[in-house]
Formats: sequence, structure tokens, C-alpha cells
Amino acid sequence: MEKSRGGGQNGRLRVLLVEDDVDLRGAVRQLVQQALPQAEILEAGDGFTAGHLLGAHRPELVVLDVFLPDTDGLAICEKIRSTPALSASRILAMTGQGSVELEKQIRAAGADEYLAKPFQNAVFRDVVKRLAARVGEPRPPTR
Repeated sequence: MEKSRGGGQNGRLRVLLVEDDVDLRGAVRQLVQQALPQAEILEAGDGFTAGHLLGAHRPELVVLDVFLPDTDGLAICEKIRSTPALSASRILAMTGQGSVELEKQIRAAGADEYLAKPFQNAVFRDVVKRLAARVGEPRPPTR
């Protein structure tokens, strides 16, 4: 169940989707809406827009493509973790280039969860719900 301690409009959980593939971003948006129907969803197709939305809106949950055309998603993870106003945000990193080494790098950069594309919709929704339930709780140290 979604918690109402988010900082979005009317106290709704604020979610930022960062994905350069427009079609995939639309599909991810639908999955987030299914998992968290009351969430306020922001979207970015590149790192520059993501940086602006992170600073302006301080989302509690970030769904982040690791490989963006203009920046590295790992750098965005590190920026979130090093910014006091954002450091408690939950991060779900996604990539189409899954490997054990890349997963280690993603987690070391600060992602809470990692999914390799393509992923099962039910798994994605479950991960999003689990991260949303942990919003407001202390984050464990970066692995």
C-alpha cells in the first residue's frame, strides 16, 4: 500500500522516471501508475532534464535508465546520494546490458534496486511497491 508521506502534490509520493526510449518510458509510466495509483509522476528523457527535475521537485523514488545518451546513470545515482535533500530518495536502476559486474557498479553508485531489461511487469511493479513502502525509512549504507 502506498504511503502518503511523499512530498508531491497533496502529499502524494513523487516519482521521477528517467528513460530515453519514449515507448519504454510510456510503458514504465503505466506500470508505476498500476503499482502506485496515487503517485505524482515526473518524466525525463535525458540526464539534463533529470537533473533539473531532481533539483526542482525532489522525488522520493527515481526509476533510472543507466545508459542515457547525454550522461551516465551511475553519475546521476552518485549525484542523488551526495545531495543532502535527495540522499534518502529510493533508486531503481534499469539497464539492457545486465551483468554481475555492472550490477555491482550500479549498487555501489547508490541504487537501491536493479532490474535488467527486459523485465517482467509483475516483478517491476513489486519492486516499485517495495521501494515506495521504504520511503522515509533510513537507507542502508551503499554496498
